[in-house]
Amino acid sequence: MNTAIRVVVILLLLSLPAVAEQQGFQDELLDLMAGNWLMTGTIGGTQVTHDLVAEWVLGHQYLRFHEVAREVDSEG
Repeated sequence: MNTAIRVVVILLLLSLPAVAEQQGFQDELLDLMAGNWLMTGTIGGTQVTHDLVAEWVLGHQYLRFHEVAREVDSEG
């Protein structure tokens, strides 16, 4: 009986790291921010349009934002 309890405890302890790795950071507000966004507005009196992609990275630990302006200048 004592050996069976030890085996169960060891198996549970060995499974803890696997469970911990699967769980990422959870935040309902940040989950709503993840996705593709179109931002329009005025900056310095000029109308601007930006595309923004927000995605979870590194095991759902970080929310990465990538923003690109649609405006072009003389150099493209």
